[in-house]
Amino acid sequence: MITEIIVNTGPLITLAKIDAFHVAALSMGLDVVGVLGLLARAKKDGIIDSVSPYVRKAIEEGVRYHPELVRRILSAIGEA
Repeated sequence: MITEIIVNTGPLITLAKIDAFHVAALSMGLDVVGVLGLLARAKKDGIIDSVSPYVRKAIEEGVRYHPELVRRILSAIGEA
């Protein structure tokens, strides 16, 4: 189920990963960014100070991320 899609003249951003949708977007040359990528970008752009609290809250609410993915993202943005 798609929870939200934001489309603009830049990349295509989806907040739910759907394999067929993901593949179709990539085949059209569009970028697909997930929630962790959006959070990392928000930190880079100075919109938020830290990604960790958002990831922690999402996990508490039942969102499932692969632990290695979370570790790599947080490490890449200096929060490991």
